[in-house]
Order: sequence, then C-alpha cells, then structure tokens
Amino acid sequence: MKTATPLTAALALMALTACGEDAATKAEADAPRETAVETARAPTPAAEPDAAASDTSAQAKTAPAPEPATPVIAFKGEDGALALDREALTMISPVHDAGTDAWSVFVQIGGTAAEDFYDLTARTAGEALSVVIDGMTVSTPTLETAVYGGGFVFPVEDGAAANRVVAALKGEPAPLAIVEIDAEDALPGEEPPAQDTAAADAPDEDG
Repeated sequence: MKTATPLTAALALMALTACGEDAATKAEADAPRETAVETARAPTPAAEPDAAASDTSAQAKTAPAPEPATPVIAFKGEDGALALDREALTMISPVHDAGTDAWSVFVQIGGTAAEDFYDLTARTAGEALSVVIDGMTVSTPTLETAVYGGGFVFPVEDGAAANRVVAALKGEPAPLAIVEIDAEDALPGEEPPAQDTAAADAPDEDG
C-alpha cells in the first residue's frame, strides 16, 4: 500500500482550503442579491389617508351653496338660514283650501338647493322658520320634521297675499288689490220715484 508523502498531503490541504474559501465567497456574494430580491417582493405599506384632507372633503359635501347675488326668497331659523334665487324654484303656485278657506303658497325647490333646504329643515325642525320675500316676513310656519324632496307649503294671510307672493317669486307685476264689498252694501237703497219737473212747471190748461 502506498503512503501519501508530506508534499502530496500539503497540496491536498491547500486545495480543500481554496474550495472552502470559494464557497464562502460565493455565499457572501449571493446573500445581498437574495436580500434585494426579497426586499423588492415585499409589499409596500399603503399610505394612510390624511385625516385633515378627509375632514375637508366631508365639509365640502355638507356645506351649503353660497348665497346668490339676487335672492328672491329666504328661510331663516334659529339654527340656520338659506337664501335662494329664482332659478332654484321649479314650481310656484297659490293653494286654497275650500274646506277651511285657508290660503297658502306652494314652492318646489329643485337641484342641489333641495338638498340644502333639507339640511336646513333638519336643523330647524320643531322651531319657527321665517319665510322672507322682498325683505318682508310673509309666513312663520313651525316644521315638525325635515322637508325631503324640495316641496314646501307655507300659509299666508289670504288670497290677495297669496297672489302677491306668487307674483313676487315669479318676477311678475304685483296684481291689483282685491277689494271685497258686502253684497248688501253694494245694492242701492230705495228712492222715491223722480217727478217730471217739466210737467209740474207747465201752466194749467183750464187757467
């Protein structure tokens, strides 16, 4: 049997040492690359929404529209107010209840103004809501619940007032005042028959 010489053993030991160093160097070179791949594959955490931006967006949705330059009708309560121009009113009509002889005015509010009116009536439910037209308060109804859909009826004093309110809201000339006269006062009283003065002044034929 052959025995390895010291030179052969030394060469073998050097070869094994070199292989070990190459393997360690390769492992060290591959380690950062694997770490980079894992970092690239790791999901990026989603950015948290800005609380201030969310609050601003919510306020923008609930904030009422700015007051028009030429409002034709305004609603004022203790907890809010709303002014509307003529374009926000899609229907205006007087209403007469024949059973109670009560007069009122119906207005239909359309578009985003109807949503603003709902928000207002939700805040002012249970309190008097003044209806102001041409700077004058024409009605102060008390709403029990919020008005959804934009249809709103408010009472007025009489038929003449209803016609004046409707004309003002439509931008039409104010109607002539209606004067009510009692039928008995309108009938003339009985007067004695008129005499023929010419016949009374004529001379007597016998004379």
